[in-house]
Amino acid sequence: MVTRSTPQHKTDDQAFPVRVKFVVPPGGTRALGDSFGERCRAWLASELGPDQWAWHSAGWSVRGQATALYFRTPAAAQRFVEAFPEFELADGVG
Repeated sequence: MVTRSTPQHKTDDQAFPVRVKFVVPPGGTRALGDSFGERCRAWLASELGPDQWAWHSAGWSVRGQATALYFRTPAAAQRFVEAFPEFELADGVG
């Protein structure tokens, strides 16, 4: 019998209780600035540290393609949202 490892996004979904979905603009996160993704990752690494967050594709939302950030606490998620207001929530409101 073949043994398969659990995909990382499923492990992270269980490990991180807070998930926030964001709209990925046409052209990807580079549409928000050439280094937007790198700036986000640098902020996450310096402000939250390792093992405090994860980042995965979220497939499609009501607003188009989405990406999801996983956090250990609601406070960490709120800090990220406030630090990057240009990253639109994929909430289907508005």
